[in-house]
Amino acid sequence: TTDDEVFAAMRDDLSAAISGEAVCIIAYGATGSGKTHTLTHVADRTARELGRKAKEMQARGQRLEITVQLVEIYNEQLRD
Repeated sequence: TTDDEVFAAMRDDLSAAISGEAVCIIAYGATGSGKTHTLTHVADRTARELGRKAKEMQARGQRLEITVQLVEIYNEQLRD
């Protein structure tokens, strides 16, 4: 699966987040399978898209507040 495919699959989640819903994305798989790489790229693209949407909403007199948290659990250790 490519980063583009993952981002496309998350489009509905992005729309839900913009509508005010809480959204959680989880990547699960073997060590070295590319989860961190993929989610890093997807997070960058998502941030750009949210920024674009926030500007559109601001132009209409609306406000979009964005809160994001990225967390990694590796060997049962939380990395924030």
